[in-house]
Amino acid sequence: MQRILLDLFKDKMGMAGIAAIVFVVAVALTGFWGTPGPVCCDAVSYGQLAAAYQRDGLLTPHEVAKIRTYLYPAILALIQAPERLSSARAGAYDPVVFYWQALLFLTAVLSLSLAVRRFGIAAQASVIIGLLLNIFVLVYIPVRLTEILSLACFILIIAAAVELAGADLNLRRKPVTLFLCGSFLVGASVMVRPANIALAPCWILFALVYLWRLVRSCGGAKEIWKIVGLGMVGVMMFGMPLVPQWLINTVVFERSTIFPVVELGSQQLAWGITHIKYVTLITQEGARGLIYPNPFLIDSARYIKEPLLYYIENPFSGLMTIILHLFNSVTFDYLHPYVTDLRPWYLPAILAANHFVVFSGLVVGACLIHRRLQHWRTRGARLQLHDTWWLLLCLALAAICVLNSFVAVESRFGLPVIAVLGPLACYGLFSLALHTSRRRRTAFALSALAYVLAAEAVSFWMLDLALSQSAVSGA
Repeated sequence: MQRILLDLFKDKMGMAGIAAIVFVVAVALTGFWGTPGPVCCDAVSYGQLAAAYQRDGLLTPHEVAKIRTYLYPAILALIQAPERLSSARAGAYDPVVFYWQALLFLTAVLSLSLAVRRFGIAAQASVIIGLLLNIFVLVYIPVRLTEILSLACFILIIAAAVELAGADLNLRRKPVTLFLCGSFLVGASVMVRPANIALAPCWILFALVYLWRLVRSCGGAKEIWKIVGLGMVGVMMFGMPLVPQWLINTVVFERSTIFPVVELGSQQLAWGITHIKYVTLITQEGARGLIYPNPFLIDSARYIKEPLLYYIENPFSGLMTIILHLFNSVTFDYLHPYVTDLRPWYLPAILAANHFVVFSGLVVGACLIHRRLQHWRTRGARLQLHDTWWLLLCLALAAICVLNSFVAVESRFGLPVIAVLGPLACYGLFSLALHTSRRRRTAFALSALAYVLAAEAVSFWMLDLALSQSAVSGA
């Protein structure tokens, strides 16, 4: 049986078949949790803006267009019927959206699994299992939100970087296509979710290293000009998805910017002082916010206009606030973005699985980074092209974590992080099972148990604070 699985993973079609079967089974098993109830807010507003695009075109003066970028609702306008866009229930589940987002996510995962083939079957299997069986990701597939499209862009960008880092340094069709597609996807991801602008400097750094390596390996001045041209076309590919948003803002709202004209950044930072986390709760009376208060809060009134000053003048409180923001950004105490049950029966088990994935992924990631740093130190090696993809990944995750450190997070803000930690956790478990002594396995199990128990205690403490405040305020 083991030999058959190995042969299947070595064959591209066999590997794709395994991935598809795993994905279908995972979606079926997740169906019990993965078809959410009523929705509101973002899931509804995307449909409203998409309906406006169908009716009036991209240059519509719809109110939602002031706070949302165009790309996701534009895609919805192309694939959904008008009556489905105007239905609130369609935001929770629509077959067209479900199949499209499921196919998109599966395609992204398959692309990444093919890209990591050179690292071995364990890496391939870890990508497939860690992403296609990741319940924290799968529950977003039926919902009309940007999370799956944004995550698919992120995965495809990493896949392009892995392929480029392992490819020969030349200007043939495959590396050029990968470079240009990666540049386009970075721009597109910003138009799906503006916070993805954090990916742009990471990709720019990767692109500069790649182009520099091309220059050093080229054969003459003619080749150098071709590389310069490639860089310029890459900039154009990055900017191409940004142009429609700029036109919308310039023509309709008379603001020359590629971001939504209603600036939520300063408000998010102000909320980040008082709120650790925000959950959208749907009750019979309608939607309201379940707010996780900051237990380390010091008088925040004077910091509303300059929220970052809070962290400077209150270093301990600020540091604990940042830690709790990061912790809660990857804590999926509620699976769904729209909560109807404050104490679901699966809560303890889901939290335990969540914290185990986070712990295992962080440990494996730290070990892999330490191994690479040791390699550089012992051999005096300089940064090589094949190292740049994981530097891109580390910088991208660091940028996402920095953004999440200062705002009132929702669990879905940490979706790219949990999506990376899943395959790392799987890879670590494979390594423990196949290449590690019993003593190390025991040490890992005890450490993981201690972390899960401590993290679960913190999670329930934060949840109890939120529920008690909600009961007192009657919100």
